[in-house]
Amino acid sequence: MNQALTNIPSIRQNHPTFWHDLDNGTYLKLAPRIAVHRDHYRSLPLPAQLRLRAIAAARSAYTAVLISKSAARVHGLWVLASTEEKVEMALPCNSLPHKDRRHPDRIYRKATIPAPDTVDGARTVSKARAVIDVARYHGFRNGLVAADSALRAGITKEDMTQEHARMGRVRNSSTVREVIHHCSELSRSPYESFARALLIQAEFPWPLFFQARYTAVAGIVVALCINNTYIIEVEACSCEQSSHITDTEFSTPATAAHHLRENRLRAAGYTVLRYCPHRLVEHPQRFVSAVTSVISARQNSLRSQRNRNNAAT
Repeated sequence: MNQALTNIPSIRQNHPTFWHDLDNGTYLKLAPRIAVHRDHYRSLPLPAQLRLRAIAAARSAYTAVLISKSAARVHGLWVLASTEEKVEMALPCNSLPHKDRRHPDRIYRKATIPAPDTVDGARTVSKARAVIDVARYHGFRNGLVAADSALRAGITKEDMTQEHARMGRVRNSSTVREVIHHCSELSRSPYESFARALLIQAEFPWPLFFQARYTAVAGIVVALCINNTYIIEVEACSCEQSSHITDTEFSTPATAAHHLRENRLRAAGYTVLRYCPHRLVEHPQRFVSAVTSVISARQNSLRSQRNRNNAAT
């Protein structure tokens, strides 16, 4: 990561190519003192680009520290990527920089910052603090995504609770407590965490199973199960992005391995609901409506079947 970034002040003025390359766009200026080769930057997926921008901003700043989503990215925690995401920073003196010193691609927040960690040359808050910041500034869904990955990275709920307590009275503390209560290391992806957050917020009338490993069938462990019957899988798919979709279009085609897995689950009496991650994020309410619709329809069908059987006897 450090090798990809160029510290502009370290380049001598008579360098044979760098300054010309910086002028013609061969090198991109990610921050006042940091540049990166255009081809390398464009070859990276969006999450990696956002992480690089966060590191560049921190290494170019004199005292500011990465917080929230930017800190989570630098630590390798899960954050749902967005092209509109800005670098989030805070000054250690619990103040904001003067308006004429604020970069348009950054958000400065007034916050009390403990002694920072250093990752890839960037000053950043700890993993536990990053989770708390994400929950405070970006809500329960994003907070749960970050918290799940923090648990997988070795941070405990107690670590997060203690870090939150050290902050004293801060806004959105109830959201932080909810995130810590519901987070789980069982989630296999940020999209699965996001789906679980949606189900928790929906306050389903059916019991949800995700706080412990749920072994549906011997050798098959699932992370999201509703009413001991409906298993939700959020898997990568080749579906095209669309701004207009129907509930049935949320499902994603299964591979051969998924078919084998599903057949075993269905044979054991489970109903498997598979969803596309990108559509899940773009249309969260559609996902909740689709799950509710499927479960309600299946339960109504079973109820009608029982009534017919009772009438026949």
